[in-house]
Amino acid sequence: MTSRRLARHYLEAFRNDPIWSLSGLIARVKDDFSYTITKTTVWRAKNFALKLIVGDEELQYGKLHDYKEEILRTNPGSTVQFKENKGKKLKDLVWNAPRATYIAKLDMRLDKIEEKNAQARQCLRERPCENWSKACFKPETMCNMLTNNLCECFNRLTSVQSLLKKRQGHGYGISNSSSSFNLSDPVYRVMD
Repeated sequence: MTSRRLARHYLEAFRNDPIWSLSGLIARVKDDFSYTITKTTVWRAKNFALKLIVGDEELQYGKLHDYKEEILRTNPGSTVQFKENKGKKLKDLVWNAPRATYIAKLDMRLDKIEEKNAQARQCLRERPCENWSKACFKPETMCNMLTNNLCECFNRLTSVQSLLKKRQGHGYGISNSSSSFNLSDPVYRVMD
């Protein structure tokens, strides 16, 4: 069952309850169709349904300039001005760059950032893209969540630290230079 099919099937339910929980929709699909779907499919279905209901914001924003031109054409002498939020535009550009899934798209998005704000581009240039961009993540750690790789690093660090604490307390011959376990001091040595 595709996310688009789900979105269209439950469109009225989404219209009545736009904050319908993912687990609620999973349960409903299971009841209605005796079929279990993934959270990713449900998430996509919900986003698609909300776009159908509310409309695509980027598409609507793009139509504003067409509307402005039509007003100026049909009402000569009229004035139309838009107040633009440049900070939000830059924020959106900066958040879209890490979501690029291949290098060419990342480069294109970084060029857009540089056009808007060279300082923001320089800030990203100073950090290895392996730490913040899907396009540069290792294939074995890739997933749809951008923050996942950071979480994976944290989980690995936490499990290593937990293991070291257990071994330290049970006399496995692991020591560090200080008398207490210090998270900021990653230097440990195994004793023979």
